[in-house]
Amino acid sequence: MASVSSIYGLGSPEDYKQMMVALRRGQTIDRDEMLMKLVDIQYERNDVSFERGRFRVRGDCVEVWPSYEEYGFRIELWGDDVDQLSTINTTSGEVLSQQDQLFVYPAKH
Repeated sequence: MASVSSIYGLGSPEDYKQMMVALRRGQTIDRDEMLMKLVDIQYERNDVSFERGRFRVRGDCVEVWPSYEEYGFRIELWGDDVDQLSTINTTSGEVLSQQDQLFVYPAKH
């Protein structure tokens, strides 16, 4: 018997989990380091066209649209601290809910 990952060549589930970007409100994180992590897990920065698998940056506000979700995430920073985490409507930017923590998984395998 073999795992789905080995049958389809998707890689190790442990490696996939390690590539996840975990954020929680109040956490201290370097903004540029977070942006590099998003790029490392196959997200593209595009400040004009907000689409699945991309992120945009507006000052201390980073919006990510995971390829696997219908909605996006807004990460608001205050200096190096995560101030707000929100689930947003990707078209209107309306905040749908506030979160205490978010997990951003790789955009591609």
